[in-house]
Order: sequence, then structure tokens, then C-alpha cells
Amino acid sequence: AEARADIRAAVEALAAAGAEGPAADPEDAYALASALTLHANSLTDDGDLDGARPLYARGLAVREALRARLPNDPNAALQVATSLERFGIMKAKADDRAGALADLRRAVELYEAAFATDRSNQEFAVAVVRGLSSCAYHESSSARAAALAKVRRALELAEAFSRRDPDNDKWQRERIRAEWTLGELEKKDWIRLPFEKRAEARAKQLRLLRDILTIAEEKYKQEPEGELWLADRANLSARIAAQLLENADAGEDPEANRAFALAAADRSVADARALLARVPDSYLYRQQLVYSLFVARNAAVAIKPDAAALARHWKYVAENLRTYARLTERHPTNPEGPRELAFTLAFRSRLPLAFGDNWLALCADPAAVEALTEMAEELPPVARVPAADNALREALAAARADTADRLKRVSEKAPLSDRGRKALESLAPKEEI
Repeated sequence: AEARADIRAAVEALAAAGAEGPAADPEDAYALASALTLHANSLTDDGDLDGARPLYARGLAVREALRARLPNDPNAALQVATSLERFGIMKAKADDRAGALADLRRAVELYEAAFATDRSNQEFAVAVVRGLSSCAYHESSSARAAALAKVRRALELAEAFSRRDPDNDKWQRERIRAEWTLGELEKKDWIRLPFEKRAEARAKQLRLLRDILTIAEEKYKQEPEGELWLADRANLSARIAAQLLENADAGEDPEANRAFALAAADRSVADARALLARVPDSYLYRQQLVYSLFVARNAAVAIKPDAAALARHWKYVAENLRTYARLTERHPTNPEGPRELAFTLAFRSRLPLAFGDNWLALCADPAAVEALTEMAEELPPVARVPAADNALREALAAARADTADRLKRVSEKAPLSDRGRKALESLAPKEEI
């Protein structure tokens, strides 16, 4: 909040000094555009897309005006590309896929144009690599061939610069990330590979993730107060856990790989919680926590579908509900909130098949009942959902009824705690209370 207030103050001061005017000093104009974009980035990370949109548009307009004044300046092209990339990512979150891809593709063109003026410039080269990777990620579902071409170009460039400067951690990280991203995009083709080649491809993906994690670990040791490397560690640990589970499912030392996966996922959960302790309002970090809990739940259930795994499942669902209900309430026009909330109610909340009909017996463990109670507490009242969203209202009503039934069945075996009774009472339709 303090940093955001500082950025707002900088925007106001620069605007008052004429940094948006047609004759603005380029350095002041760049500073203003950067402050606007930083502010928009922070709002996007919190899920406030409506708040971010006009700031991105304003920052882009400032940079476009500068480029019109300085058409041969590669830095002006780089600045416009930066705005377009960030604006495009926000548009994708707002379900504006066409607008997102148009911005991201134009950003790549401008990054490449800047780099073409000086092919030894590392700043320009890094911008190209990251812009290509960002565009490829958003293209992958609708234009896979184009996405693959972009990632291969990014990898080629990153490899060239990492060979020139082998001790540069930044280039090693970009090279490994591009190589891993290419592997993820190529997974659809693995089915055509012989068994041994598929095993080699899985091993390579795991090795690449561990290599990036090693760099993030080292950077975090050097900068323990910085969030970037801790966030990187949380994300990479969860992805390593997911890859280990994939390897286990393919028959590669299932017992060991699942145990390693659970340890990596739990570490990711701890890092995500540490990030939220630093920035409690961050929707971005809450999403990381949800993903980390998901992978940890999957690992625990695969190892043994016992009471502890059941508790993990319900705690994972509770965090989903907490995250997306909160987003829907705070930023109702963000389409991700209702969509993810509906998906959680319809699919994520379902018990994994491994539990069969054994869930009630497992609730002899108080920890499982406590987790079920936590999930019940996070189910919002149906009245909070707009009347127009009938599908979400129906899904929520069904989830509340199902959870109430589970708590009632548990209470028939043993008395609920005060917290459990209150949760059950809160789920009853008003006319039953």
C-alpha cells in the first residue's frame, strides 16, 4: 500500500510538471509512463482490472506520443512494446483474447525492431526473449504453431547470449526457461515418441526446472527481502512437484517420486504463505497458494488416501473458495472470479475417486472434520451472487446442501465442535433456521 501511494504521488507530480504534454521532456515522459504502468501492474496483480485498464491506456498513450516524436529511437520503440505487453496480459485476464494477442504480437514486433538496431544490446535482447515467451504463452491454445516458432526463436537468442556470457545468471535463467517452455508446448507430441524417449523428455523437463530453481535459490539468499525470488521459488517448487507426479503416473519409481513431490509442494505452500504474510492483499500470491495446495493435495492422495489427505483436499477447496469469492466480491467485473468460483463448486470440490465411500470413516479424525468445517465456512451465501448469474447460484446452492449433508452425517457419528455446529447452521436455508 505504501509503495502504491508513492507511485500515485510520482504520477501526480510528473503530470503536474507537464510530463504528458506534447513538448514534455522525454525523461519525464518515460518516468510518468513507467509509474503509470507500475501502478497498473500492481492493480492487475490484485485482480482490479477495471482500475488497471485506464492506467495502462494512459501510459501507452504517453509512450506512443514519444515514439511519434522520436521515430528512430529504439528506446522509444522498446517503451511502447513494454506498455503493449503489460496491457495485453491484462486484456487476456479480462477475457479479451483478440485484444490481448494484437497487443502482444505488436509488442514482439517492436522489441525485434529495437533489437535490430543493435544486436549486441543485452537489454534489447532480453526484452525480445521475454516478449516472445509471453506472446507464445497466450497464443499456445489457439495458434500452437506460431507459439512454438516464437519459443524456438526465444531459445535461439537466449542460447546465443548465454554462450557469449556463460557466467551471466540472467541469460542462463532465460535460456533454461525458454527450453522448458518449449518442452511443455511439445508435450502434445510426446505420445508419438517411443517409451524411452518420453522418459528422457520428462527427465529433461524436471532437470530444467531444478536448474532454474538453483538460480532462484542463490538469488534469494543474496536478496532475502525481495519478493521476486521467493515467488519464483514457490512457483518452481510447485511445478517440480507436478512434474514428479507426472513421472510417477508414467510408472517411474512411483513411491519415491510421489514422496519427493509432496515435499516439494509443501515447500511451495510454505513459500506462498510467506509471500501472503508480506503482501496480504495480493491476488497473484493467493493464486500461487491455491496451485501449491492443489499439487500437494494430489501428491498426498496419490501416496495414501487417508484422513490427512482428505483434510488436505477440503483445505484446498476452502482456499479456492476464499480466493475467488473474495475476488468476486472486491472486483465483480473481473470475469475470473465468477468463472473460477463456478469451476471450484462444480469440479474442484468433488472428492477424488481414490477416497471412494470411505470419507465418512476417515472423519473419525478431528483434523478431517476441521477441514470440512473450514470449507463450509468459506461457502458464500447464495444471496451474494447476482440474480442474473443463475448457473453460479444453482452450483453454490448445491454445494452448500452437499456440505451441510456431510456435516450432518459426521454429527451422527460424533458431536460437532461449536465451530462445526455454527458452520452447519450457516448452511441451512433461511426458512430452516
